[in-house]
Parts: sequence; C-alpha cells; structure tokens
Amino acid sequence: MEFSDIISLIALLIAALSLGMNFWFNWRQIPLLRHSLKKSQAEALEEKKADIGAKVVKLGNSKYRVKIFNRGKAAARNVQIEFPDSNGLIPDQEIRDKFPMEVLEQHDSVDLIAHVHMRTPRKHAVLLKWADDHSDSNEKPSYLTL
Repeated sequence: MEFSDIISLIALLIAALSLGMNFWFNWRQIPLLRHSLKKSQAEALEEKKADIGAKVVKLGNSKYRVKIFNRGKAAARNVQIEFPDSNGLIPDQEIRDKFPMEVLEQHDSVDLIAHVHMRTPRKHAVLLKWADDHSDSNEKPSYLTL
C-alpha cells in the first residue's frame, strides 16, 4: 500500500462519515418538517374561518345593546341569530331589520337594541349561524348574560 492509497482511503472514510452525518441530520429533521407542515396547514385553515360572537354591552344607567362581532380572520356571510329558548331581550323588528346580515367582515360588529326591565331573565341562549370560506354551515351557541 502506497502513500497515495492511504490518502485515498482517508478521503473515502471522511466522505463516508460526512454522508452518514448528513443522513442522520436529515433523518432528525423529518419530525420537525412534519410539525411545520401541520402548523402551516392549520394557519391556512384559520385564515378561512370567521369567529362570530355575541355579548351584552351596558351603555349608561339603563341602556343595553347586544353586540354581534367577528373576531375571526375571514369574513362571515349570511350571519343569522336565533334564540333556541325565548327572545325577551331584543325586539323582533330589530332582528328582522338587521338579519340575516349579508357580510360581517373581520373585526366588524353590529349592535342590536336590547330592552331590559325588572323581569328580564339574566341569561339568554343564542345560536349564531354563518357561512365563511371554510364552511357554509357554521354554528356557535352563545349565552348573553346581563
């Protein structure tokens, strides 16, 4: 074995070691890449979703409003509000005038006049329905509390 053969053998061992380390490094990256892919897919899905909510807002001593809002990242279409139990809070005319809403953009809201008196129940169940880029039939139950 000559000197050039020894140098070639050392170069071959270094190349094999480098190839093995590269393979090991790439093998360890696979779970991170899968996690990154899942995260980016979830973020892309969130970009298509609207998140509609409702709450009671008190204005002054005896004035109340029900605020319907969109805190999602997409616009909500055909927004509807239903009262599964009974509606003793918002006048029917107010609901008919404003709903169904054609579009409720991100960070937009709509206020509804609420009539509160001594015998008004303190808790009202509300069912919010809408369509967005993710689904055409989204529903979310909510509870309005005075």
